[in-house]
Amino acid sequence: MNINDEKLRNDLGWNATLQRELDDIVDRRETTQIVGRVSRLDRGWSTVMMSARGDTMRTRNIGADVAVGDWVLISPDGERVERVLHRRSALTRRVSSDVVKAELHTVAANIDVVFLVQSAGSPSNQRRLERELVLAFDSGAQPVIVVTSAS
Repeated sequence: MNINDEKLRNDLGWNATLQRELDDIVDRRETTQIVGRVSRLDRGWSTVMMSARGDTMRTRNIGADVAVGDWVLISPDGERVERVLHRRSALTRRVSSDVVKAELHTVAANIDVVFLVQSAGSPSNQRRLERELVLAFDSGAQPVIVVTSAS
């Protein structure tokens, strides 16, 4: 399937790399693929943007490692996310669990900039800012520190 909606390509971040990956996948299948970008996650459900006009589809994401910002292939019947396309960046954190310490959870994918907001009205926590900067740099996105005005 080719993404024909010019607004979808320009406004939502579709690019030539994603198109090549999609062309390789579609060449191996006989069915038409539905492509969209995840805008929201709700306990096993993804809201997927289908166009820049705001058209969305809700579909199951059980068994798929899906994050907000991912480009996904949806099954022809629209029931589930079949595949997540390659991520160019991913903001991740460790899973909050007493049992599993090394497992990562993707918070957002395919992001360009991470804003780290600090208040000028109170003393900054330098250790927290350092941790946030490491997460931002590791994501592949550009970190920007924003200091709010004093009250």
